[in-house]
Amino acid sequence: MLKEKYIEFKSALANQDIQKAEQSFKEGFNKAIEIFNQKIANQESMVMADEEDLYATLFLFDNMLGLWSENMIEEAIQVAQDMSVLTDNPQIKEMFLLFSYGMSEEGMDVNSFINKYVDLAKVDEEFPMFLVNFKDEVEELIPEDLKK
Repeated sequence: MLKEKYIEFKSALANQDIQKAEQSFKEGFNKAIEIFNQKIANQESMVMADEEDLYATLFLFDNMLGLWSENMIEEAIQVAQDMSVLTDNPQIKEMFLLFSYGMSEEGMDVNSFINKYVDLAKVDEEFPMFLVNFKDEVEELIPEDLKK
C-alpha cells in the first residue's frame, strides 16, 4: 500500500497536481505514522528489507525534509533522531543522524545542506530513493566526541 501511495505522490508532484500530491502524501504519511507507533510500542525496528517499513521510512524522511524546509527545526530533528534509532540499517541510521547534525547548524537550511554535504552525483544501489551518499565535508558536522 505504501509503495503505491509513494509512487502516486511522486507522480502527482511531477504532474504538478498539488491537490492529488497532498492527498497521497497525507494518506501515506498517516499509515507511516501508524507503523512507526506500532514499532515503538512493540520495541521493534523499521526493517529496511520489508517494503512497508522501507516506504514508511521514506514518507517519514520526506516529512522530516518538509519540516526542515518550513523551519520547524525542533520537530525535524526529533524525527531524524527517532528514525536513527528505529531503523535497522546502519546506512539509513547514519543518514538520519547526519541530517540531524545539519539541522542543528545555525542558519543551515535543507537546500544548503543538500548542496554542500550530499553527493547528488551518486545514486545508492540499495536505497536509490534516499539521500545516503555524502561528501567528505559532512565530517565537519559530526561532534568531536562522536568522531571515529
